[in-house]
Order: sequence, then C-alpha cells, then structure tokens
Amino acid sequence: MKADLHHILPMQMVNHFSKYLGMPTQMGRSKRQVFDYIQDRIWKKLTGWKEKHLSFAGRSTLIKAVAQAIPTYIMSCFLLPKNFCYHIERIT
Repeated sequence: MKADLHHILPMQMVNHFSKYLGMPTQMGRSKRQVFDYIQDRIWKKLTGWKEKHLSFAGRSTLIKAVAQAIPTYIMSCFLLPKNFCYHIERIT
C-alpha cells in the first residue's frame, strides 16, 4: 500500500515515523517504546534544575508544574498505559 501511494502521490517514502507537535504520528505494538521520549524529556528537565540554584520549595513547585504539563498534553490525544503513569509519578 505504501508503494502504491508513493506512485500516485508525489511524496517521499520513509521507513521511520517522526513526531508532529512533539507527539508520535503512528503507534506500534510497543506503547512503552513510543512514550519513552516523554520520560526522557522529564528526566532531562529534572537533572538540569538540580544543577541550578533553586530552593527546595521552588524546585519542587517547578518540577510538579512542568512534569505534569508534559504528559497532560500527550494524554489529550493518546491513552497512556497505567504503568507508565505510575513511573512518571514516581520520578516526580
């Protein structure tokens, strides 16, 4: 089917699927693999904030606000696995 569309429409064929607006354009069987990038984004932000000079209360507020906003945006389009949500809560 992909080859048929490639012949009909003047589009470039790709073997991998990218992200659009920060979300995957297609999901396969392994949802855990698809949503690992969310966990990576949150973890990168957390490690960056640990190095900055923030008070404990300021860092805690910042972590809760941003770490909850990233998955909420994704959850508006996809149903996240329960195990993944539990892991995000454990990080924060």
